[in-house]
Amino acid sequence: MPIEKSQNNVMLPDFQNSVLSEVVNLTDRRRMKIQSFDEFGTVIPFGVGVRNQTIDLVLRKGIKYVHRDIEVVAMQNLLDAYLGTRFVHYATIDIEGAEYPILKSLLNANTLYNEGIDICQIDAELHGFNSDNSNIIDLMKAFAVDNSQYIPVVSAPFLIHHKITFVNVENLRCRQAFNMDSLGI
Repeated sequence: MPIEKSQNNVMLPDFQNSVLSEVVNLTDRRRMKIQSFDEFGTVIPFGVGVRNQTIDLVLRKGIKYVHRDIEVVAMQNLLDAYLGTRFVHYATIDIEGAEYPILKSLLNANTLYNEGIDICQIDAELHGFNSDNSNIIDLMKAFAVDNSQYIPVVSAPFLIHHKITFVNVENLRCRQAFNMDSLGI
């Protein structure tokens, strides 16, 4: 896949052309579904993390599991290259356990917070790989401190996972979007 340099000097694969060629090969019905995402937001077909790295990911292929090296791009680089802003109204995260470092790094004084990334609403599917779900409990404790800019507004079991929605109560644009002053938050 060719590498393209964005206007912000971030080196990323040229997904526009590769994704476009894949879309052309899809059935008309499926192609229409993919194109309709443009009405709601930007789907970024890339691994996202706290920092640029290559990770070993285990994927299911038929009845077997295979190891694949997956390129992960730091969230700030992805936002700069694809959206041109580090302010996001809504993000959904379902990345099979890799959501924990991203969510924790968005908190005050952590990496993505220090990079100036503000997300108004985060819907996350949490994967509990520990029998006691301690990773989910630890994440909830990290968000429950007084200086956290996020509050959980919905938290519920979902199949064998856990769904949670966080709202940013610190950022002025987020506060206005959710009309938080009228709610007394």
